[in-house]
Amino acid sequence: MQSIEKQILHLIDVGEEVEAKTLVDIYTQRDYNEMTIRNNLSKLKQAKQITSTKRGCYRLAPAGKRWLSDINHKYANYNQVFTDEWTIVLLRIPETMRRSKQMFKNSLLDYGFGAYTPSVLISPWPYQEVIQQLAIENQVQDRVKIIRTALLNATLSKSEAYDVWRLKDIVAFYETELDWIRHQRQNLPQQELALLNVYLDIGMHINDTFLRDPMLPISLLPDHWIGRQTMDLLIQTYNEIAELFPKQSEYARLVVPMFS
Repeated sequence: MQSIEKQILHLIDVGEEVEAKTLVDIYTQRDYNEMTIRNNLSKLKQAKQITSTKRGCYRLAPAGKRWLSDINHKYANYNQVFTDEWTIVLLRIPETMRRSKQMFKNSLLDYGFGAYTPSVLISPWPYQEVIQQLAIENQVQDRVKIIRTALLNATLSKSEAYDVWRLKDIVAFYETELDWIRHQRQNLPQQELALLNVYLDIGMHINDTFLRDPMLPISLLPDHWIGRQTMDLLIQTYNEIAELFPKQSEYARLVVPMFS
């Protein structure tokens, strides 16, 4: 899923019931085309992530609420104890089902799985129920095997994890993110709409980190890992803006601290 779709889900979630017009007003001020926002809403509705309560008004569907909660709670994995057991997903999906296969794999990558091989995806975290649900949603449940086990010969090394999850790219991404959020903190605007835009910008950056970062156990991460530091600063700034935002604003109900 793209980060803008995740942000739209988040705004609908905190607003409980949000009109398309409100979302269009917010995003056209951010230089998005109205049709782009309406297309994203249509896509989320087709994916059964949101549902219409009346014409032009949306709330989260159960599948959207579950997905949003799951992805946001990837962050909690940084505090989990790794038991040296792995979730392994074996794929045997034919080329005639290429689209379903790719959608299923993309969903697993969102949850932080790494491609050990093109047909074997792995995670250190227990995602068995999530995988089963995703397989059903993508109609590949008969072509997917799930294993939860310790590795018999040896666990993955840091260098293997570095390659499997392409952590070189994620480190470079986080270095850029850390510079960006430090700059934002030094230049927070006072005007309501400008502050809303910064809040949404930071939200998009947080969404990117939640979707890109597999949030691996510390035993698999490079020394002096920059990810947690950067993510914590993004969330801290996001929450500070939510507390500062004018409570009388028409958008105030959509501006809330993360994990509140």
